[in-house]
Amino acid sequence: MKKNILFFLLSLTSTLTLFSQDPIFYMGNSSGMYLNPALAGELKGFGVNTNYRNQWPNISGNYVTSLIGIQKRFNKIGLGTGINFIHDNAANGMLLTSGIGIVVSKWFKINEKTGISWGLNSSFYNKYIDINSLTSGDQIDAKLGFTGSNSDPNLNSTTNYFNFSTGFLLKYPVGNTGIVVSNFNQPNQSFYTGGLSRLPARFTLHNTTDYTLNKTLGIKLSHTVIANYQADFFSLITYATTQYKWVKVCAGYSLQNSIITGAGVSFPQFSINYIYETTISSLTNATGGAHEVALNFRFGNKKDYSDRGVTGF
Repeated sequence: MKKNILFFLLSLTSTLTLFSQDPIFYMGNSSGMYLNPALAGELKGFGVNTNYRNQWPNISGNYVTSLIGIQKRFNKIGLGTGINFIHDNAANGMLLTSGIGIVVSKWFKINEKTGISWGLNSSFYNKYIDINSLTSGDQIDAKLGFTGSNSDPNLNSTTNYFNFSTGFLLKYPVGNTGIVVSNFNQPNQSFYTGGLSRLPARFTLHNTTDYTLNKTLGIKLSHTVIANYQADFFSLITYATTQYKWVKVCAGYSLQNSIITGAGVSFPQFSINYIYETTISSLTNATGGAHEVALNFRFGNKKDYSDRGVTGF
């Protein structure tokens, strides 16, 4: 069934525009530059983040997305640089997307604790479709059923494109607020020769605010909101994170989709966070919900670790 649906969607690209959507990590602060290129170089020294998301693991057409980000801040000139590697596996290898992005940001200091930044992510993507797994109407034999392999001469197994995103960030003593325009060049993803399948622009607004409840005991509370709008798709992710010393727990929800719960540990040079999403939509949690894991590392002089960033996942 999933093969027929996937082929139907692909075949539409030969005659009309077919829209798709970007992979989204719910732990936006842990995915850094992928959420907003203006976050490149937010913290001093070198930073490395690795992210993994498995959505609907109990069904055969699940989505598995992996991300690695490496960034460096050049504090004297207020410059942030980074590189993102992303891989998305849909429907057990039937549709694969791989990308590499070069990120540059420029920071402007307003005062000792407040600043703004602008960032640009220039990416190259490769998409692959397993043509041999697709079935179409002209392969149907009245007696034998589906026979042979797809032989459409206009259908290619790979497509390549460049993609660009830009973002702005306001950083202040108790958190940050950012706005992002992703896919602003709306690249053509069509697998068909002469086809058109634009990736629509995505608009993101995100905010994280930290509250120190007890400085002596190291108790903090953080609230994160991430809103995405892409074509006719809208998502709102919101969760609260409580931290006691090095232990964190979070709870929240994704609008009309899932309840979010998670836990993590955070040290000056290393943090690991995990969240589980319980599906509450009509799909039910028989899909297996979603698992997301994020690991973050920092390298550099010990004096750099005093800037810990926001508490939120």
